This record gives sequence, structure tokens and C-alpha cells, in this order.
Amino acid sequence: MTREKFLKQAAKQVNFQNLEDTRENMLDCIRNRFNITVDVDFLLNFLLEDGFKGRIGFSRYEKRSNDILHITIGCMPWSICFWEDIGQYVSMVVYINGCTFNYSCVHHIESFYLSEDGRFWDENHKLRFETEDELFDYLLTVEYDFHPVITGKTYEMLRHFGWYEGRRIDTTDFECELKKYGITLSQIQLAAISEFSGLEFSFSQSSRNQEFLTTEDIIESIAEGDPDFFQSEVYDYHNHSILAGRNVLIIGWDDQGFFSISDDGRIFTSRGFMPVARTTLEYIYAFGADLDENVKWL
Repeated sequence: MTREKFLKQAAKQVNFQNLEDTRENMLDCIRNRFNITVDVDFLLNFLLEDGFKGRIGFSRYEKRSNDILHITIGCMPWSICFWEDIGQYVSMVVYINGCTFNYSCVHHIESFYLSEDGRFWDENHKLRFETEDELFDYLLTVEYDFHPVITGKTYEMLRHFGWYEGRRIDTTDFECELKKYGITLSQIQLAAISEFSGLEFSFSQSSRNQEFLTTEDIIESIAEGDPDFFQSEVYDYHNHSILAGRNVLIIGWDDQGFFSISDDGRIFTSRGFMPVARTTLEYIYAFGADLDENVKWL
């Protein structure tokens, strides 16, 4: 896929940006901020020629899983280094995340490095693409169906705050009350509420606290007529023609606002209707992993 075709196809994706930078600014950052003195023309030529303005970002939904992928192409000068096994300098130029743009996020899937000879490698120094045309085609077609591996520390944190394996609360009355308002939840939603409802996560950094609402809290908010508490359809906040989720119900609060669950179990937040995790447990995992090391569980 040529650059021209790639840019046209990428521009049709969600939240496409082709941000302008200059060779001088990039060089200044590389030379002065990161004290790198090697020849980086191979990097700058890739990022600043034939329609590329310096930094490209976009998101796209996978066809099979409906997962959201965030793809960034740009200058990442901290990554410039010499790989002895291939005998060349390389620089990361592509970063792919599921659910979030954050470089340190647990939803990072893979990155690609450009070498001086114009080829592309992964983090394990494995050659992935001989040409940029192969890379561009991959970025617009790859499907990962990605799930992060939940760590033991996540379960340790859950147990600390009152969760236990097999935790289930009875949702029979809750379901009956919801039906009075014309709301029927999926089994995936009910299972998540049954397992996590009422849990409160308190930390020494209070701004990072997280709370799962009780079923009583949910019913009370719906009864009060909050129009945002349950939405039959929500659309991607960058592209309102894309249906992001159905029957989305608020189930808790964190430092950024509310978080909700859709009928297929994905988690959304008040920062915009785009999924941030595929399951409730993955959301808790990401939330815990993002805490500073010195933050204590209370």
C-alpha cells in the first residue's frame, strides 16, 4: 500500500490526525533533549516526506472483535539506539495500543522500529516488514483480538478490598426493579454487577479511589431520571456514525468520573464513549497497574 493510499484510508478511520512538525524541531528534540548525535535522516525522511507531516494518529475498530485499536506513527527519540545483532541504528516509529493511547498502558500490543536501511522490526528484533508499503497495509488490516494477561497482584488487590473467588450477590430483585423502567441487562452485565457491586478501592492517593455502585445505588439513580445512567445506544465520541455500545449502564466511579458497562461486557468511561477495556476485570487490572508504586492500599 503506497503512502498516498494509506493516508486516504487512514483519514477515514476514527480521530485521524496528521500533525505538522518540522525537521528543525525534531532535530532539536533529538539532539538537545535526548543528547543523540547519530545521523537520523533515515527517521526524519520517513516521517516528513510524501504527505507525512511529522506525526500521524488514528483509531480503528477491528471487524471481528469490535475492539478499538489506537495507532501512532511518529518520532519517539527515547527509543533511538544501536542494535548490534543487525548492525544498525533503529528508532521506534509505530506504537499500537488497544483501548488507550498511553505509552505505559497495559493495553500496549506491539511496536515497530525503523532501521537505517528502511526495514521495520518488532521489539524482539524480528524483521517484520521489508518495505513501508507492507507496514501500511498491516496497520489498516491487522486484527489482534487482544486480552492483557491479568497479574496475581490484581487478584491480591481485589482480595484486599473484599472480593473473593466465586463472589456473587443475588441480582433477582435488582433485575425486577430494572424491568419497571424498561431495562433488561445481558447476562454478561449481570455477572459483572453480581461479582463486583459494592466494592470500594481506597488508596493513600485519594484522587485514585474507585467505587463500584451497589444495586440499590443504581436503581436510585435510574429512578431519579438521570438520562446518562442508562443509554440504549452510545456512539463513538470522535465519529458519531460509529455505534460504540448498546445498553450501556453506569456501574461505578473513579478519579476520572463514571465508568459504564455495555451489553457485551466492555467498559466505557465519562472521558468519551470509546471502550477502555474489554471486561470489568481487565479494567480493574489496568486501573491498578496505573497506580504509582508508592501508592498504598488502605
